[in-house]
This record gives sequence, structure tokens and C-alpha cells, in this order.
Amino acid sequence: MPVLHAEKAEVSWDNEKSKWQVRIHVGDEVIRRHWKGSKDADPETLRTDAVRTAKDEGYDLAGDKVASKSERVAPEGPAPSVCKVGQALSPVNPGDFAATPKSRR
Repeated sequence: MPVLHAEKAEVSWDNEKSKWQVRIHVGDEVIRRHWKGSKDADPETLRTDAVRTAKDEGYDLAGDKVASKSERVAPEGPAPSVCKVGQALSPVNPGDFAATPKSRR
């Protein structure tokens, strides 16, 4: 059976089920799986469990692509500066802010 590559995964505690949930991102699809574990598990344990769960499901997932709890996976490439949700800032030219004389009244 061929193994599919997972781009990233996110791990969080599911309060309703009292289990950990991993969201494995493969292309446009997101596969959700739960497992039992201690709620206060350290990030390395969560990362290892997420990689194992992905492997059990037939996905190849690198440990550095797993974010747990409040951690985030760094996107590949440079991140744009953002001022509002979804609105990227353009590079600033210092000359755009040249002092202009104030008009006298």
C-alpha cells in the first residue's frame, strides 16, 4: 500500500470526548483522529503520538510539522506582514513618509 505525505498536523484536547484529537492535513483533505492520553502530556509526547496515529492511518508525517496545543507549524517560505485578517501589507518605502511643511493659518 502506498504511503501518502501529510503536509502538517495539529493536536488539541477535545473537551467533549476527553481525548486528544489530531487533524492531519493531506492536500485539501483534513483527517481527524482521537486517542486517549493524559491531558497534561508534554508537546514531545503529543508530537510522537500524532506521528504514530498518522502512520497507523497510512500517512507519512514529519514530527516538525506537528503543532500541539498553542504551538503553530511555521509555514514554508517567508511569512507576509499582516495588518487585518487576510490583508497583507506592502513593503514600506521610507520616502513615503517624508516631512511635509505645515500650512500656516
